[in-house]
Amino acid sequence: KKLLKVFSENISHFLNKNYIEDATFTIDQIDSQTLFEQVFNSVPEAISLHELPSNKVIAVNSAFLKYTGFSEEELLNNTIEDLNLWYDDQEKIEYSKIIKKEGVVRNFATKFRMKNGEIIDGMIAGKIFQMDNKPHALAIITDISPFIKIQNDLKASEKKFRTVFNFLPDPVSINKLDKSMAF
Repeated sequence: KKLLKVFSENISHFLNKNYIEDATFTIDQIDSQTLFEQVFNSVPEAISLHELPSNKVIAVNSAFLKYTGFSEEELLNNTIEDLNLWYDDQEKIEYSKIIKKEGVVRNFATKFRMKNGEIIDGMIAGKIFQMDNKPHALAIITDISPFIKIQNDLKASEKKFRTVFNFLPDPVSINKLDKSMAF
């Protein structure tokens, strides 16, 4: 409840200041807990909140459940270590060092292990904040697996093209539309 109150107050303040000054209603007229829950669960990225230093999960959004394959009951009150979500322990240690030192991490690419054992490429952002005078962490994970697949497919295609191009018996050039040479 306190967590919802802290976040809903921040969301209300942010929306009032940045997005809906001209609206005919104010966020104060909307139940802030309901607003928080709708925003929290409508975000397509996986979001989790953790107590520190225990790393115990205290809240997740619906995207986190979908992304990982875990149920809310399996996640809540367990630690990140218990859930074995990080594929590479060294990357988890590096992420932890950065967030402890800086208080924030952005665009940290790593791999995560889902409940079914599947390995997913993810981009994580995290922030440490205080709630009830205790440190907590917010983590937001974006699934970048489709982008990594496209990148790998493109590299493989380029490698095949270069191999074929380099072994042609006759000289060949490829020109751009402006008549400059590409190869």
